[in-house]
Amino acid sequence: MELFGRTGTDGTPVPFHVYSVRQAIEEKFILDVLRGYPCPGSVLPPVSF
Repeated sequence: MELFGRTGTDGTPVPFHVYSVRQAIEEKFILDVLRGYPCPGSVLPPVSF
């Protein structure tokens, strides 16, 4: 942050901008690797003790 950001009004480092992973996936800049990953609840049956 100190290297690629800027100094805020209170003297702490802040980013130039916020580019979220969600935005990058929506813009097809990166792939959504979890898109085809099944959640454990949909694959495994519930276990009762």
